[in-house]
Amino acid sequence: MRLFLLGAPCAGKTTLMAPLRRELTCPVLDMDEEILRVNHGVWPHLDRKRGQTRHLIAELSEQRDVVLAYSIIDDEDVTRLREKGWCIVLLDLPEAVMRERAAERERREGWSNIQWLPTHIQHIERLRGRDAFDAVLDATRPVEELVAGVVRLAEPSRPGPPPGPPAGSRAPGPHPAPPAAASPP
Repeated sequence: MRLFLLGAPCAGKTTLMAPLRRELTCPVLDMDEEILRVNHGVWPHLDRKRGQTRHLIAELSEQRDVVLAYSIIDDEDVTRLREKGWCIVLLDLPEAVMRERAAERERREGWSNIQWLPTHIQHIERLRGRDAFDAVLDATRPVEELVAGVVRLAEPSRPGPPPGPPAGSRAPGPHPAPPAAASPP
């Protein structure tokens, strides 16, 4: 299974990496880690990062079984992933929760990328309008439930609970738009 996890900043992508790596037999990759890897641990300038992201998605889209998490994909990447048979999953949560998580990250780690949040929300809503998501997971659910949902999507033949929507999932399609972007607290 080829699974792309899309989530805006503070949706929980990084939090899911370690438990998914323990649960799944396929590679579970965080695009930010991949970008750092190809740049020998140095975060590139935004223009260079965009080009590297496109190259990495093209390269990784050829893998047979992989889970890849990132915060943004463009229409060309969506088309490429679709043509290669990828399942695109949104980690969805309200903007207020993302802002709370960003404030906690700022306190805990001394940094946050919340300034990009309005752009990500607009992008996600545009992708929703294109029905780009095969599944939408409620990223406010406990980590264990999210991991179980991703595992069921990545390995549908794995024994487990009866078939049905993954834990915390919603059917893709129109959802209420998030509130207008507010200034960070």
